[in-house]
Order: sequence, then C-alpha cells, then structure tokens
Amino acid sequence: MDIFTLAMWVLTLIFLIVSFIKNSSESKNALKKALGMGKGMAKSLILIILLIGLILTYLPPEQISIFVAKQNLYVPLLHLHFLG
Repeated sequence: MDIFTLAMWVLTLIFLIVSFIKNSSESKNALKKALGMGKGMAKSLILIILLIGLILTYLPPEQISIFVAKQNLYVPLLHLHFLG
C-alpha cells in the first residue's frame, strides 16, 4: 500500500470519527445510504467484469490486437472504449 492510499484511509477514518462525534444518527443514515449505493455499483461492476471475461473467451487477445492494428489511431480507441 502506498503512502497516498494510506493517507486517504487515515483521513477518511478521522472525518468519520468527527462526523460520529458531531451527530451520530445522521452519520449512521449516511453510512446506510452509502452502503446501499455501493451494493448497486458492485452489481454493475461484477456484470461488466463477467461480460469482459465472456468476450475474451470468444475473442483471444491475438485477434483483438490484429483487429486494432489494422485501423487508424482513433477508431480502435473508440472501439476499445465502447468494449471496455
């Protein structure tokens, strides 16, 4: 873990503690909302990862690199952007 990540964790913990000291009921409600939003995002992320795995199962990396190499610079970036 690098120093930036560690600093972000420490700052988050400090602000969370300050928030609980200031108003614990609002902090609990905010954490419940954040957990619900995180669950919604987790479902989407898992689905995206599964779809990418499925695509890579049927299209090996060699075929993808051949497809990307045949085109100019911007078209493959757009294709990869939409695939990703």
